[in-house]
Amino acid sequence: MKSFAAKHKKLDVRLASRSGGCFTALSDYVLGKGGIIYGCQLDYELRAVHNRATNKDERNHFRGSKYVQSDKKDIFIQVKADLMSGLWVLFSGTTCEVVGLKSFIGKIDCSKLLLVDILCHGVPSPLLWQKYKKFCEDKIGSPAETADFRDKRKFGWASNLETIRFQDGKLYSSKDYACIFYSHYGLRPSCYHCPYKSIDHPSDFTLADCWGIDQQMEEFNDNKGVSLLLVNSGKAIALFNEINSCLDYVEVNIKNYMQLPFRMSCHVNGTKRERFWQEVKVKPFAYIVSKYGENSREEKMKRLVNALFPISLKNRLKKILGR
Repeated sequence: MKSFAAKHKKLDVRLASRSGGCFTALSDYVLGKGGIIYGCQLDYELRAVHNRATNKDERNHFRGSKYVQSDKKDIFIQVKADLMSGLWVLFSGTTCEVVGLKSFIGKIDCSKLLLVDILCHGVPSPLLWQKYKKFCEDKIGSPAETADFRDKRKFGWASNLETIRFQDGKLYSSKDYACIFYSHYGLRPSCYHCPYKSIDHPSDFTLADCWGIDQQMEEFNDNKGVSLLLVNSGKAIALFNEINSCLDYVEVNIKNYMQLPFRMSCHVNGTKRERFWQEVKVKPFAYIVSKYGENSREEKMKRLVNALFPISLKNRLKKILGR
């Protein structure tokens, strides 16, 4: 396995992407072969669904993070049919979705299949996202039209602010949903016992935000997005050599990027999940936002600690203590 900090050379691609635009580089290659791209997008009701794309305009809907479980419908059947027709196929999803697809398609010829997974620490319930969307619609007084789970264009790559655009033209930005997501209380039960929390991934490429780049190569980060790109297979190494001309990239030591809040080898903690879901079922969602959102007591305490002990000081203390 090789690991790279990478970012697309075209700024407009990076600004439209969650991190460094590597998904666009990989999918452009497959589209150039007349291939098919499968990925997650938000539909007209802002539900996360997997879809099939045959061109760049359709593919562009797959860019960006969606912090909610995707409905895959009959996508696995479509992927298998495309492969059996001799088409190039790129499938992107969480690691468990990639494993599920590999199991489904069996032993057919996969020489033209490119598997791309995202570094995932869990997926929230679609019910949670729909309840939050309804809360925002009631607050603004208009139906939601689009959602950006991490609005990089407005707030920069390092932000965790989501922005929802409504049909009346109003925008609503907050960290409420992000705070609930990162609390881990709203994840699927299986996420708390995920067997794929490992640096060894079953995909060809693994994509993630390259958190930690400031401590390793500060000059490489302009707050417009940097991808951590794991190249996991021989097929992927050969393909990376074909597409890397559109990237700025530096090979990195993956061990320097594992001391992050959500390490690849770390399982999330779900001990408070049952109480959280009992409250979601019976309490108004405004209560959930006040207790677990941006202005909750827990989040205020986190901000206070971060203000008193900046990341640079924390990192120096870790080095002194040998941790």
